Amino acid sequence: MLENLSEKPPVTNSSKIGQSERKPGAPPRPIRFKVNSSETVYQILRKARLLKDIDGYQTVFISPDRTIEERISRQKLVNELKGRRQADPNKHFIIRKGEVVCLSESKGCVLDV
Repeated sequence: MLENLSEKPPVTNSSKIGQSERKPGAPPRPIRFKVNSSETVYQILRKARLLKDIDGYQTVFISPDRTIEERISRQKLVNELKGRRQADPNKHFIIRKGEVVCLSESKGCVLDV
């Protein structure tokens, strides 16, 4: 998968997360892997969005390892984002720098929402 992103980092450790026994129809288990440098991590995360354009990887997502507190905070932001998108479907909201913002003023949004 990483080769499709033009990245060939040495993976120092990898493991699957979750229960080893899957029920029929359950989604695949996430895989956690480690690389040697933080710069490599940033390069992989920057290129991760390109996976959606590669055949066979449209449903593969790469995300950073987060602490429990970070996951809770991120989930609150995602819920707020979904609520704003439902409330005003004509505007384009995103999460940027830990806040839900409207993408452009030209679409009738104020950036410091």
